[in-house]
Amino acid sequence: EALCLACPCLRVEVNEVGGDWAALINGREAAFVDIYSPDDPYPSVMWQHAASYFAMLPEGVRLPGGRFSCAQELVDKRLPFLAGYSLGQVCHIVQLSISKHKLLGYTSGTLVPYARSESRRKDDSASEQRALLGRGSSTFTCATWDSLRTGVRRLLESSPPGRRSVPIAN
Repeated sequence: EALCLACPCLRVEVNEVGGDWAALINGREAAFVDIYSPDDPYPSVMWQHAASYFAMLPEGVRLPGGRFSCAQELVDKRLPFLAGYSLGQVCHIVQLSISKHKLLGYTSGTLVPYARSESRRKDDSASEQRALLGRGSSTFTCATWDSLRTGVRRLLESSPPGRRSVPIAN
């Protein structure tokens, strides 16, 4: 990042959410897909095919947990409903599949059909205003303010030098 900031032919834009940054060539319009955008420009027929595909994934099949890695795997499969979309657009589709359409959810750091995901269990627990207990658990421990402060301090101390934020998963 520092090298890019020093280069007069580049401009650096920092995403305040998550701390990601991009080096862009001065004088050229940025033509990137904002994968975090809640806007959904994709046709409903694409979403219908995506919903069918993800719902039909066999038990035990898991997609990579990172949006980019998942998008790469989906593009590599040459799925007809994703034909013609750029890798950036497929990253955005993966994001919307998780956040808006609830077609995919997380389980142990991987993406699976939402109906079989820990994400769904968490959403169900939240809507019912009940604690989500681990598998086989019947109790849980609440953090104290002291343990919270200690944990946050450790988390910040473990972040890369010069970084003022720590990305936290949803």
